[in-house]
Amino acid sequence: YDAQRTKLHGLKSKLNESGIQAHKFGEAQRQIKRDITAANAALDKQKAKLKSVQAASAKIESNKMARSELGGEALDL
Repeated sequence: YDAQRTKLHGLKSKLNESGIQAHKFGEAQRQIKRDITAANAALDKQKAKLKSVQAASAKIESNKMARSELGGEALDL
């Protein structure tokens, strides 16, 4: 028990020397997890918007090609 306690105290001291307060470490990890979750949600939202824009762009291109073909057929009359 004493060896583990000594090791824990040493690790806590090293964290403090590094500018990390051990008692706030758990909260910092939870905040990072929340930030990552929020960032992933934002990325998913952007992916959905991009997919929608790509679908609209493909539809516009398809319409342009259809109109171009109709124009060519009209000239053949």
